[in-house]
Amino acid sequence: MKICLIVLDGWGHNLKPKQKDAIQDANCKNMRFLSKKYLSYLIHASGKYVGLHEGCMGNSEVGHLTIGSGRVVKQNIILIDEAFSSGSIKENLRSLIALNKKRLHLIGLVSDGGIHSHVNHLIGLINTLSKNFEEIFVHCISDGRDTAPYAFTEYLDCILTNCLDSQNYSIASVGGRFYAMDRDNNEDRINKYFNTLTSEKEFDNIKNYIKDQYNKGYNDENIVPALFSTKGRIQKDDLILFFNFRADRMRQITKKFINEKYNLFTFTEYEKGLTQNVIFKPSKVINTLSDILEKNGIEQVHIAETEKYAHVTYFFNGGTEKKHKFEDRKIVESKKVKSFAENPKMSSENIANEVITSITENKQFIVANFAAPDMVGHTGDYNATVKAVECVDDQIGKIYNQCLLHNYVLIITADHGNAEIMFDEIQNLVSKKHTSNKVPFIVTIPKERTKNNTDWGYENSEYSLADVAPTILSLFGIEPPQEFTGKPIV
Repeated sequence: MKICLIVLDGWGHNLKPKQKDAIQDANCKNMRFLSKKYLSYLIHASGKYVGLHEGCMGNSEVGHLTIGSGRVVKQNIILIDEAFSSGSIKENLRSLIALNKKRLHLIGLVSDGGIHSHVNHLIGLINTLSKNFEEIFVHCISDGRDTAPYAFTEYLDCILTNCLDSQNYSIASVGGRFYAMDRDNNEDRINKYFNTLTSEKEFDNIKNYIKDQYNKGYNDENIVPALFSTKGRIQKDDLILFFNFRADRMRQITKKFINEKYNLFTFTEYEKGLTQNVIFKPSKVINTLSDILEKNGIEQVHIAETEKYAHVTYFFNGGTEKKHKFEDRKIVESKKVKSFAENPKMSSENIANEVITSITENKQFIVANFAAPDMVGHTGDYNATVKAVECVDDQIGKIYNQCLLHNYVLIITADHGNAEIMFDEIQNLVSKKHTSNKVPFIVTIPKERTKNNTDWGYENSEYSLADVAPTILSLFGIEPPQEFTGKPIV
């Protein structure tokens, strides 16, 4: 048995027609064909099905973790919410408070998107720590990607309204996530953000600055970093807490501060060995799909471009950097562009070539991520996203033909939705964020009766991403470990 698993990033499915659905509107001849010819379902990829709050949209981290672990893993956002509501957060913060520093800087994404952070956590930190520090400075990273594109001042007002009893904090800076949360080694972006927070150049008024940025054509995602008080600049003797709970987009900026010898804590473990100062220690996810394949001597190849490389390795393997025995990893460079709308195909063709090479080498298990539907979807550019979807569909066709030729079972799924909703009909705005829609699951086992209509062939189901790994082990004829909570779909 040989299996090729393809994860289409940001490829959800609308059950009802929507304006600017880049999946439905694209010429997806291969995915339509496969969904009609083979067993295909719509499966859950959000909320409680991936360890998040009910109704919370899925994301790449939890999607790949759930796919690779074969179970629902309670996510950091829920663990942190529980710590604040129970009051146990004070125990988590004890080592930070014990350093007895006078000045604390809180750095993170100010958003209620719940993907990388939550504004409620920032509010909770301000109110919890205000009595332990003489001054608290908040360095806001603006979102515009997992939220509406021009919503930052709403979150600013939310902080001010909910921190009335804390008088010793101030908003020290703002900068878009385009700069602060780069994960593709764009050092110029990280350096610009770092230099702003540690410099003495200041602007007068944050709301006036935001308005000016909007007038210049920027949205929250790409607001140029600015400091609003030289008093709030980060100095070497100060203490920093990064309050994002998701790791991948915090690594570069955290490493920059560590390399420059600043004192810092991180909310969660961003990378093993990066720092010992972690507020919420990681829980170990054992007996993942990759672990079980290793124990059974099965060769595996993990393929992605740099924008999603951590997802098919670190997250897919249960939150560990460890490379398994018999595991190969192939990374394809993401092209350096200011916006992926400029290059909607991204590196999809190169990803497909790597997959096909691994197929011709008869690797027993291949997992690959196609980033374009999600990354281009996040730009809000509908036409570019349609092109991204069509390019990925073309690659699926090439991979499918090679799977037939080399006797592979092809499985196609997605980690979460995005590209299928490019317009928010309620707010009458471009939508760039993830969705809570179900996602495809196709396995190339023929249906009893092929659907011949021109639409999709999916059957709506209550399966979820947690059922993908058990299905793969079932096809390999391997008993699932007791830690798996998912069930085989076939």
